[in-house]
Amino acid sequence: MSEWISVDERLPEDMDEEVTVDVLVYLDGVIYQAFYDKTSNVWIDTDGDELNDDPTHWQPLPEPPK
Repeated sequence: MSEWISVDERLPEDMDEEVTVDVLVYLDGVIYQAFYDKTSNVWIDTDGDELNDDPTHWQPLPEPPK
């Protein structure tokens, strides 16, 4: 499993301008699936809503089971 990465260290990178990359984020003791919109500088959850606060850490999604 991947290690948590501090958002102060680096943010996730999009594959390209058209595709967003979901990651796991840690915010106030809760783990969410979200992506970082670098155009607007906001975190968006899977419902398309902006997270109320900025997460402190993130990590790539794990590989799905086979």
